[in-house]
This record gives sequence, structure tokens and C-alpha cells, in this order.
Amino acid sequence: MNLSRIAAIGAVSVASSAWAGTKVPPGWMVVADSQAQFSGVQGEFGWQYLFDRGPGSEISLMPFLIGSGPGSVRCTATLPGTSGANGSYCTLYQTGGHANSSFECNNTIAGLQRPIRRWTSQMPSRTMVAWDCDVSTSSSGMHISLIVDGSTVFDFTSVLGSNAIQSYIGEFESLQSVWSLADPMGSCHGDGYHERLRILVPDCNSNLIPDAVEIANGSVYDRNHDGVPDSCQCLADVVENGVVDGADLAAVLAVWGTDGGIYPRADTNADGIVDGSDLAVVLSSWGGCP
Repeated sequence: MNLSRIAAIGAVSVASSAWAGTKVPPGWMVVADSQAQFSGVQGEFGWQYLFDRGPGSEISLMPFLIGSGPGSVRCTATLPGTSGANGSYCTLYQTGGHANSSFECNNTIAGLQRPIRRWTSQMPSRTMVAWDCDVSTSSSGMHISLIVDGSTVFDFTSVLGSNAIQSYIGEFESLQSVWSLADPMGSCHGDGYHERLRILVPDCNSNLIPDAVEIANGSVYDRNHDGVPDSCQCLADVVENGVVDGADLAAVLAVWGTDGGIYPRADTNADGIVDGSDLAVVLSSWGGCP
């Protein structure tokens, strides 16, 4: 598992500070951006460019890459010759994609080809997903789906001439993969769509390193195993009044040797018993909570 790789990706991506038109929410950071990280390399930054031929069919990598820059690189599910009569329209590019219909299309011999953009996490963790998508007004109709860990969390269908603009934001406790899929519903000559898919993970101390990475490599403590670095919490504030003082000390002593009882936060490291370790946390954190 390449933890430093995850951190490096996040540090680059968060520079845009964009989140659905606003700042990145406090305590979060962007680790994946389908537009900022688009390239002609399969798997780079966790992104793959795929296609299938209908529900239940085999999912394949798009085998042919063309283009000369990040704005024009295209991953095309056909052989060379994609822009003429010898190619299909099944394409993924930096800002969107295009499906190939099995009829009335540039190359009907290619058959149905549904483009799939997929991102896979190197470390499943709490994750926020943001997806913005709109379908061209010249589209004859598209069905576009957002799928998280095999379950469809959002989909919509556009009709001829509509400009179906859609947005989705969702939070997941342990996301492994997310992908969007475009399914043409008619003639595909004008069918196309734009999308931007972004993935955020917690970064409570705003140092551009995901909390999960810091916990895993031991650079921060997570004594109560809640996935949040202890430095971002005030574990010693047992009675939760914003300060670590005699009230917290008294609470720890009152439930000594138990699992915390009426003061569950007294078990600061969540090991099932209030003991000297918890007392040490309270004494070492004496004073106002950060």
C-alpha cells in the first residue's frame, strides 16, 4: 500500500480549493478530480477508462489512446481512426464522454459501447463524493448512472433536446470504488455529456495528508480508534465542557475500573476499562481544549 502516493495526490488536487463552486469543506481534502487528473495512462491517480456492451457484459479497458495534451487526450474503445467512418463514438475525455449506439451511429458495426469512468481507492476510508453532470442539448437521450461499490446511488435519464444538469453529493464510511456509466438511448451522432467527479477524504488538521494515512503510518495517534487523529479532538474533556479540569478528573475516578459507565468518554483510549492510561491522558491535557 503506497501511503505517500495517496498523500501526494491529495496535495496536488486540493490546490484548486473548489467544491461545487465553493471552498473545500473544513476538515476535508480533495484526493481525486476527474478533470484535473485526467491523462492517457490507465490507472494513474487511481483512474481507469473503461467500456462495456450492455448490462451484464464484460467490462474492458479502453485500448487506444490519442491526443497531444490534457485537454484533448481521449481514451477510445476502438482501433485507430476514431474520428472518421472507421471508428466509433465511444470516448472519454477530460471534461466528459460520448457513447456509441448500436444503430444510427458513426460505426454501427462496433455495436453498443457504454463508457465508464472509474476511480479506485488505495485505502478505503470515510469519503465524500461530488459529481456534476450535464447532457448535450443535441443528445437523443442518455441514461447516466453513478455507482459506488457496486450500488447505484444516483442516476438520471435525459430526453431529446433536454439539457439535463445534475449534481450529487454523498458521504460514505468506507468507499472502495466509484464509477459513472453512460448508456445511449437512441441515435448517438450528437450524444455527449460533460461531467466532473471529485473525491474528498477527512483532513482534520489541514496539512494536506489524509487522516487515514497519518493514522496508518503512525505519525499521529488515534487511541480511541474512531478514525480521527487525537490531536483534532479533546479526548480528555470527559464531561465535555470545553476544558480539562477537576470535573474530568473526578469523572475518571468515579468510574475507575469500569468501561466508563455514565461517563463513557472516561475510557479515552476505548480499550474497555478506565485505568491509569486514561488518567494520564487527562492530566497531560490539563487546561482549555484546543
